[in-house]
Formats: sequence, structure tokens, C-alpha cells
Amino acid sequence: MNNVNKYLISFVLSAIAATASAGDFAFLGNTAPVFTETPEASTGLNAVYVLNNTAGVKIAYTADSNPASVKWYVYGNTGGGYAQEVTSGISVEGTTSVLNAIDANKGYIIEEGTNRKYIWVVNYADFYFSIDALAVSSESDCSTTIVMPVGFGPEMTYYTINGQRKVLDREISLSYNTLEWNDETSSYQYVERAKSFTALKESMQVDAPLCNTTFVVKGDKYLHFWGTEDSAESDTYQAQAVEVHATATRTNPEEGDTELGGSAPADICFEGFVTDAVIHKEWQRMRSLWRFCKDMMKKPSITPSTKQALSMCASWVLTIRVLASHIATFSPSR
Repeated sequence: MNNVNKYLISFVLSAIAATASAGDFAFLGNTAPVFTETPEASTGLNAVYVLNNTAGVKIAYTADSNPASVKWYVYGNTGGGYAQEVTSGISVEGTTSVLNAIDANKGYIIEEGTNRKYIWVVNYADFYFSIDALAVSSESDCSTTIVMPVGFGPEMTYYTINGQRKVLDREISLSYNTLEWNDETSSYQYVERAKSFTALKESMQVDAPLCNTTFVVKGDKYLHFWGTEDSAESDTYQAQAVEVHATATRTNPEEGDTELGGSAPADICFEGFVTDAVIHKEWQRMRSLWRFCKDMMKKPSITPSTKQALSMCASWVLTIRVLASHIATFSPSR
């Protein structure tokens, strides 16, 4: 190490000693800010630190009293009970104890007298997220769409002091557009949906969209933190899923009437609303009034007056049938 680097590190360590509190950690030589995860208390860890790249990075620990008495231990997936003391590569500057070389993706126990700190250090370079392309699987159906990403983004793991395996949530986003019924406007409206994944999987499943859309995978939260987020977008997917919303509204209500209830005769307007993938729709009439009434009267929201109105309805019931990739029959929702 040349003298310039020695003086620079000495200056940084002096600054840390002047501003840091006892028990604090700092990283020296990293090219990007350190992302700090706060694990559950049950892990026994004080923090999980994610570094963009651990190569050439040092860990500085601010001691409470004598930094020369600070001991460093390192452990892997077997837990802290199998930790090994680090006996070389440690230096002291003022009140700071410095570990001069990081063993990546390992846990560290820092011991100062009877006090101990437990941390895990992740080398993000070993898990670097990249996404090149997306495709929709031919096994997708009318309820589930399967997106097949091409890229790299495995689970980022760490281990508790008891050796229990844990996974960091990378918050990789899969977003797309779909349709959603809006009661206020009595129409379907375009909305964006997003599902979060802890890692990039070979197949990522979402609810089938109700409109043509592209799928976008973006991530992860660490690259977002560093300002280098990556993303990919699929070709336009042709919607297969269908949905229908049917309503029944009385057009000649009398004072005191509720919903469809009241005195006969009753004029009722039936309306059906369908999503984009529907290629044919038709209204049908059925003479099975008793079945319609039976189903409607099971609804907990039906009032006594509505039940009376149902019993006086004519024997024609309107339903809407939607034909797309399959056929479904729906009764009015009111």
C-alpha cells in the first residue's frame, strides 16, 4: 500500500473515530453506499449489510474503550457456535478496530469484553440482478399467466447465529395492466397490477390480465438504492381471461322502495358489462324463476321487501352469457 493510501485511510479512520459512537460499524473502500437490513430479533443479528462489492473493502468497528482488546470471529452456514477467531489482518487506529479484508457472505461476531455484536455481510456482486428478456408461457390459461424471465437474480441468503437459513427480499417487481370493475362509474377501468418476488424465478405467476398488456420485470431494491435498476419488457400479450359484471336496477321505484323491492308492477333494467377478451355476448331468458329466486334470497343483504318483490316477479329471468375462450353464464348481481 503506498503512502498516499495509508494517509487517506488514516484520515478516514480519524474522522470515523471523531463522529461514530461506540459499537458503530463503518465500511472503508466501498464504491457505493452500504444497504443496511434490520433482521428479526430472533435471528440474533444486529444487522445484515449488503455491499455492492466487498473486494478491497474494510470493516471499522468503534470500540467502547480499548480497541486493541476487540476480537473478531467469522462464521458461515453452521452458525455462531462454530465461529473461528480472526487472528490476522486486524489493525487499530484511535478507538477503531479495523478488519482489513472481508470474507464475503459470512457472519461476524465482534467481541469487546463481555459485549458482543453480530452482523452478516453480503457481497451483492455474487447475486447481481440482471434481466435480459421476458416471454409468456404457452401453459398460461384463463386464470393464471406464467411469465418466463431470462436473467439472473438468485435468492440472497444469510444465516442466523444459530445457523438457520434466511432469505433477503429483493423486491423484484412484475407489473402489468388489467381491468377492474368500478362501482362508482359502473364500468371497467384500466389499472396497473404489480407482484413482488424475493428472487428471480424460472417462472413467475400472476392472475391472468383482463386486457392486452405487456409484462415488465424490474429490480431489484438494491440496484434501485444504488440508482442502477434493471428491467425488461415482454411483447404484447393477448388477453384470454374474461369477466362479466351484470346489474339489475328498478326504473320505476316508489317512495320507500329499497333495491328491487316494493309493489308490483316493477320495471327492471338489466345491464351487462364485459371485459376486452369477450368475442360474443348474448342475453337469454329462462323460465326457471324458482331457481333464480332461491339463489337471490340466499344473499344476506336481501331485505324482506326484496324477497316479496322476487316472489311477485314474472317468470322470465335474464342472464348474460359470455363467449370467449370458454363459455360462462352469469346471473344479475342485484
